[in-house]
Amino acid sequence: MPVSSNNSPLLFVVSLFFSPGCAFLLDSDNSPVEAPLVPHFIDCVSREMTTFRCWWSPGSFQNLTSPEDLKIFYLKKTPSKSEWNECPQYDYLNRECFFDANHTSTWAAYCLQLHVHNVTYYNEEDCFTLPNIVRPDPPVALNWTLLNLSPSGLSYDVLVCWDPPPSADVRTGWMRLEYEVQYRELNSTNWKMLETQYDNQQTIYGLNNGREYEVHIRCKMKAFTKFGDFSKSIFIQV
Repeated sequence: MPVSSNNSPLLFVVSLFFSPGCAFLLDSDNSPVEAPLVPHFIDCVSREMTTFRCWWSPGSFQNLTSPEDLKIFYLKKTPSKSEWNECPQYDYLNRECFFDANHTSTWAAYCLQLHVHNVTYYNEEDCFTLPNIVRPDPPVALNWTLLNLSPSGLSYDVLVCWDPPPSADVRTGWMRLEYEVQYRELNSTNWKMLETQYDNQQTIYGLNNGREYEVHIRCKMKAFTKFGDFSKSIFIQV
């Protein structure tokens, strides 16, 4: 964890509170973890594996005269070039740095630093490749079709269909997505999860006649762990 400063007492304080593992504040299940006190990165996300955004927090740091006192630097490691450059596009209102397609390489490794005055905040876990931070937009156009009723009429099966996120280029194979369907009886807190799959449709078996069900879907990149947000729900009742 390199930390630089012209003031050794300040260096001691930064080293005391900033420890590896605190950088991106969402774990693999998108659950928040404890935030450090010093300036730190919250998360980096790409929706379409072409651009990405990173968000930061000043923590409890009180010596910022203006938001612009905090600067973001990134290192893009390529075989031909590796040097630190400043964030290409700031959004200080949302504490966000945006990397457009001209500043994004799919398989290059990126590392990030936060600079405040003469202090550099750096965490080795603030390094990643683009596929590792992809969390796709939700699937769209969810609908369902009744497949059959049981002979007793007490249960039924439905086929749920959807379209990929419009932002994800799945037709050319640039992104290959896995989908996770979850459903529950309306107002229940117990979601049931179906096995992830690549198809844009999945059957839900054995729903109880006369009861209403809620269904939503999310997706992730194949062979990676980070899911995007859930889609809007659809409701099923027979």
